[in-house]
Amino acid sequence: MGSSSRYRAYYAKLMDARIEEFVMREELIMLTAAELDLDNTPPVDFSEPRRVYA
Repeated sequence: MGSSSRYRAYYAKLMDARIEEFVMREELIMLTAAELDLDNTPPVDFSEPRRVYA
């Protein structure tokens, strides 16, 4: 079973729009409680700012 090139272009454009909408949104993305795992890794305040890569 082959694929149709016109459908491929349509869905590629649709997916590009969805990705752009996700990337350009202004809401914050927060970690869930399970991802934070505050019971095992409590938050730490540092006296000086630290460089991080995200």
